Amino acid sequence: MSSAVWRRCRQSRLLFAVTLAGVAAATVSGFAQAPAAPAAEIEEAPDGSTAEILKFIEQLAEQEEPEEATEEEQLALQRKVIRSIAAAAAKAIAAKPATPEEEAQAYFYRLQGLALGVRLDLPDAASDLAKAVAAARKSKNEDVAALGLKFFIEGRLGDWPNLEEDERAETIAEILAPLEQGVVEGNQIQTVMTVADFLEMQEDLPRAVKLLSAAIPLIENSDFPRREDAVKMLGGVARRLSLPGKTMALEGTLLDGTDLDWSQYEGKVVLVDFWATWCGPCRAELPNVLNMYKSYHEQGFEVLGISLDDDPKQAASFIEKMEIPWATLFSDDKNARGWEDPRAVEYGVTGIPLAILLDQEGKVVSLQARGDNLKRELHKLLGPPKSAAE
Repeated sequence: MSSAVWRRCRQSRLLFAVTLAGVAAATVSGFAQAPAAPAAEIEEAPDGSTAEILKFIEQLAEQEEPEEATEEEQLALQRKVIRSIAAAAAKAIAAKPATPEEEAQAYFYRLQGLALGVRLDLPDAASDLAKAVAAARKSKNEDVAALGLKFFIEGRLGDWPNLEEDERAETIAEILAPLEQGVVEGNQIQTVMTVADFLEMQEDLPRAVKLLSAAIPLIENSDFPRREDAVKMLGGVARRLSLPGKTMALEGTLLDGTDLDWSQYEGKVVLVDFWATWCGPCRAELPNVLNMYKSYHEQGFEVLGISLDDDPKQAASFIEKMEIPWATLFSDDKNARGWEDPRAVEYGVTGIPLAILLDQEGKVVSLQARGDNLKRELHKLLGPPKSAAE
């Protein structure tokens, strides 16, 4: 598992991240708004081998909508395609795939088609999906079983606010089960990280830390080739998610070559901002941070940037161009920059921008101090701004 999978520029998380080829992402985003649908006709898959049926599915997925079709006609075609793919995939599975890869591909189409059918409110899609997930999870094909677990978890996360406490606990137990059984692979570790990230967004930090704390020793005692990297990363994430209510100490070298004097920030409200010049969401958030800095700086608000760039000249040029007034930490070790920055490793930074807010006592009050959240937190800590914001 590459570090690129673990770390990323923070974007919107979609529960169904992979859509069928030929179904436009913009259309998929509207599925949740689609009215309840009657059973639509389907295009029957031909009799034949699994490989032949999979080829038929690929052709279905690549169908183009008529250019002059109305919205209703487009939706009807999408429903037909989704139902046809799900039905064809079931037929491909029943045709006894010749290889494990064919079986996994057939199950993926089946599960993904039914999942999209649920979002389209197609008849029986939800019950069929539950049955297909259960069947996939029982498969002796490890890839198919992993798909089943993936869709089970995604379904649970999608319905998280409505779950009872025992259902949430069961979901966490299901995530840990493969690790407890000695199946420690990149997919399982990625699942743990993804769910911890989700729980962080749900502000369920204790459960996220509990998940990570349970997973770490299981990975550490396994024979997974990159267990040391995984343990270090998960440990950092757990450390970061445990920060609220605790103090946070920072040290290192600033971009101008001087040492950081953390004591200068005592008694002030401080935003610790992990960012990089190549990160679009970081650049998009910058005007808001600059605005809050101008509004609250005189009242004791400071910002300390931590650049995850590889090139200090690039970071310095960007800071000068954007007229960023606060100090920026930048690793003086060429081998410990970017995602390997000591602060990023220490706090398990897996996505940026990451904005951590500390109060006047140096205690962390927010791990998501961005956008309106930052404004609300500053108002709580410092009251209304005395300087006019732009």
